[in-house]
Amino acid sequence: MHRRHKIPVIPILAVAFLLVIAAAGALYVLSPRHSNPNNSTITTTASTTLTTSIRSGATQTTTSTAATTSVGSSSQLSEPAPQPSSQIVRMGANTTISDAGAQGGIPPYSYQWFAAVMNTSSNFTSSFGDFVCLNATAQSTTCNFQTVSGYNTLLPGIYYLKLHVSDSSSQSANSSVAYVDVIS
Repeated sequence: MHRRHKIPVIPILAVAFLLVIAAAGALYVLSPRHSNPNNSTITTTASTTLTTSIRSGATQTTTSTAATTSVGSSSQLSEPAPQPSSQIVRMGANTTISDAGAQGGIPPYSYQWFAAVMNTSSNFTSSFGDFVCLNATAQSTTCNFQTVSGYNTLLPGIYYLKLHVSDSSSQSANSSVAYVDVIS
């Protein structure tokens, strides 16, 4: 007399489902880094179907299992406003302007202070930002504004500053403009 052995289908389906989920996740992990020029939300979807056929004697059971995995992230890079946004200092005095640092994007971040004597986008330069923000580095979100530094003295007037940030995926953003009014 032959005995029929029943194969438990539920555990096999559970294992198959976990394999499908793992495969879908691996597809996302192995995908290339996304660029996001329009500051939109990026969603990657992976789906797969696993068909299992079990034959036991004269009985055959066929089961199909489908799984879809979606992973989304918003990678919009932004730079908050520097603080304080405006201030007045006397010639010979120094002040500090700070920024909270980048939000969104893909770290690590690189920073650069830009400065101008006229608040128009074409007048902002990083070399002038380096001049008025003493000791600013690529990791610095603080501008140590110097009215007198070594042999250099700023003339009385309004100086506009903004912080430029770029991330590891080549996205970039600028903070809003802050200003320092240097008076004699």
